[in-house]
Amino acid sequence: MLIAVVEDNEVILSVLLSALEVIDGCTVNGFDSVGAALDKCEDQLFDLMIFDYRLPDGNGIEAIRKLREKERYRHVPLVMLTGDNDIAVRLDAIRAGATDFLTKPVNIEELRLRVGNLLAMRRAQRDAAEREALLDAVIEASSASIAIGDATQPETPLIYVNAAFERLSGYSRKEVLAQNCRFLNAEPHGTQVRDALRRTVADRRDGQFRLRNRRRHGEEFWNQLDLRPVPGPGADARYMVATQFDISSEVEARNSRDRIDARLSDIAQLSAAWFFELDSDLRLVYVSRAVSDALLTAPEELYGLTFDQLGSKIVLDEGGDPASLHERLLQRKALSNLPVMVTLPGHKVLWIQTSVIPFYTTSGAFEGFRGFGSDVSEIVAARDAARQAERAKSSFLAMMSHELQTPITAISGLAGLLESVENPAERQAHLATIREAAGRLSSVFSDVLDQVQIESGHLTLAQSPFSMVVLCEEVHTLFTAAAEAKSLSLTLSVTGEGGAYRIGDPTRVQQVLKNLVCNAIKFTEAGSIEIRLDLKSADELQVEVADTGIGLADADSIFAAFVQLDDGIARRSEGSGLGLSITRGLVTAMQGEISVSSRIGEGATFRFSLPLPACDAVLPAAPRKQISLQRRHILVADDNHANRKILSMILQRLGAEVTVCEDGVEALEVWEPHRFDALLLDINMPRLAGTDVMREIRRRETAGDLPRVFACAVSANARPEQVAGYIDAGFDDCIAKPIGRENIAAMLSWLDTTSLSEPLVCDPRAS
Repeated sequence: MLIAVVEDNEVILSVLLSALEVIDGCTVNGFDSVGAALDKCEDQLFDLMIFDYRLPDGNGIEAIRKLREKERYRHVPLVMLTGDNDIAVRLDAIRAGATDFLTKPVNIEELRLRVGNLLAMRRAQRDAAEREALLDAVIEASSASIAIGDATQPETPLIYVNAAFERLSGYSRKEVLAQNCRFLNAEPHGTQVRDALRRTVADRRDGQFRLRNRRRHGEEFWNQLDLRPVPGPGADARYMVATQFDISSEVEARNSRDRIDARLSDIAQLSAAWFFELDSDLRLVYVSRAVSDALLTAPEELYGLTFDQLGSKIVLDEGGDPASLHERLLQRKALSNLPVMVTLPGHKVLWIQTSVIPFYTTSGAFEGFRGFGSDVSEIVAARDAARQAERAKSSFLAMMSHELQTPITAISGLAGLLESVENPAERQAHLATIREAAGRLSSVFSDVLDQVQIESGHLTLAQSPFSMVVLCEEVHTLFTAAAEAKSLSLTLSVTGEGGAYRIGDPTRVQQVLKNLVCNAIKFTEAGSIEIRLDLKSADELQVEVADTGIGLADADSIFAAFVQLDDGIARRSEGSGLGLSITRGLVTAMQGEISVSSRIGEGATFRFSLPLPACDAVLPAAPRKQISLQRRHILVADDNHANRKILSMILQRLGAEVTVCEDGVEALEVWEPHRFDALLLDINMPRLAGTDVMREIRRRETAGDLPRVFACAVSANARPEQVAGYIDAGFDDCIAKPIGRENIAAMLSWLDTTSLSEPLVCDPRAS
């Protein structure tokens, strides 16, 4: 706060300044003449001023009178300081506008108290003025028309209107102040709304009205008028505040909708189909009873909403991405027979096949759409059920491939590496458990993958010579321990001379046999399991797997996917329920037949025959040798830390020098011509996929006439069509996850350096 003291006595001035400077938040200025003080007041607003009565160039009373003539000093506290108690002087000072008096000699404590009180009053005045200015600015800036009437006067004359009122009414402030607001009213005398408005103003009550008003130049408009008495209703009210909005467009829209309702309602009542109309903003202005009944909503609650706000989406039957109906309507073109999905309360879905056509005003302006729809929910449900089944298989396959095989790679790979290290027996047991869990996960995934490939017709079968006898012996050996663990007898018998060697897919044939033997052991508690191989025919072989287990009640459904015998057995026996479904699918894919005969409690016998022609005996495969990758430099890129570690350790143990990258961008930055002998790249990497890295490397090799570096894709997604895509991107080979030392060594065996007599010489162009 800023204080001025005007006193020609130097000692008194010094005392007054010292006494006032201790007041918190105050700055005190001293003047020894009226002229100097008034000159300072021209560019400085003081919050309080003290004037001595007698001064060299005038007196304090005249100074106060001059300041009061200035608007900015009209409410500033001005104190008169005098040494005499002349009542005439005091009266003159009061007439001039003095706020208070101090008598010499001044009591310092009294001085501070009086000044403090006056400054507090000044602060309150200033705060009130600021709030009033803010309120005035807000009201003036408001887009709402505001008018204030004096409720204490007859006819409640207007005492204030804002700029929005002038724009709404066309009248200036000067033309309307001191008048009653009824000059705007265009409603005829005696109408209900006009009489209600008059009574509300007379009683000083709250009220809300929709009525017709007239602008200055005579144009009528619909006005939304809200009245509020201030500070309270009734006799306490001093003012009536009126807020007004032009709602002509809204009223016209409502009237237009009413006309449309009347026109269409008769037609809509005759049909259970949907009828609706949209305005030029694509908002509903009419719906038939069938629409509101289906949506469990009153028609009035739907008006003003767009189809997007109703949550409806267009789904195209043949190709194309889903798009909102609202977006399609923005094109203002007719739409025919589009299926629209509507989500009802309770998340129920309704499908409506709808057609819409735009309509226009007489002048050609777009006015909206009229539409018709019929319920096709049952048809769409049947169609979607078929589509969903196919989509579910594909989605499930992709998810299983990426989400299961990646951790399987880490578990199986690390377990295999750690087993070669000397460890206590307990650690070896833990490692065996890890490997077993990984094998179980891999088995589940393989079952699902096989099931999807079989059902989609994408199963690929090999055609190579193999020994059917050896294959059966391997299965017998594989399951002997499991059978003995349950005290079961597992035997193998071979009959016929039609040729032990056959042409076909040995992996899939063995998978069929393993599934049947595994099932027999699982559901046999006592007795025996027998594998019978019949090689009597040179064009066909037959296999039976007979057990003395629990038997089957419903042999017809046993080959269905995800089926187990009953809940009790499912709880006691692990399995996905895909084994026999896959078995039948594999046999069918190999153009064979499979059947089962069984009775409850008497075991079951599964039989399958395959048209696999006999062939001459083949030599057994040469044993795989140990290889060395000494002096070979290999680049590994994988975004999974465990996978990088496994690949790096396998390659290092084979003797290779390894460079490891965390993603495709880093791999591309590290790669240089002639630097690496081979690249092992993951496919699904952040920032840059393995296929994109490979395309760029092949492009650079071609542009620079460089030799082609060997590249292998490492991915959990390794179905035939996916591998074909990797080869097309520039890869030479693909290793499917989970990976191990054996398949890495086999894939890189051509890099074996054990037979090299001289060290590998790097290309001198390599940097």
